[in-house]
Amino acid sequence: MNGKGSNMKFNREKNRLIVNIICFGICAALMVTVVVLCLVATFKKEDNSGREPQTRAASMNETYDANKQEEKQTGTKEDLVLVKSYYLIEENGKISIYEVREGENVFYDYAQVERALMTEETKEQLKKGLFLNTEAELYEFLQTYSS
Repeated sequence: MNGKGSNMKFNREKNRLIVNIICFGICAALMVTVVVLCLVATFKKEDNSGREPQTRAASMNETYDANKQEEKQTGTKEDLVLVKSYYLIEENGKISIYEVREGENVFYDYAQVERALMTEETKEQLKKGLFLNTEAELYEFLQTYSS
């Protein structure tokens, strides 16, 4: 009987281990699903106009091209890939921020800034589009005009 009792105990422990592995697998699958859904939601972000940010950004390529020549003089091609640059423009009463990636303007976020703190010249620049060469310049702009 002792051999039979220890065999039953071994089977119970084995069954517990199997149940724990299955539960862990289900939890891991749920976590992966949540992460994937969050990523999909992030990339499908649209503004109130219903247009995709990338299609609105197409009109900004001219400004990028004009500034590209100046950037080429300051570093190598490898340096430019590592440096993030940004483009700000007023659209539908909001200030949109685009990240410039290899000549493409990709929607980044909306700027939460106080227009009352801006000079008229800055407001006009935002209507036409304002190109910022670095992430530091973007943060400086946001810090200067945030409440």
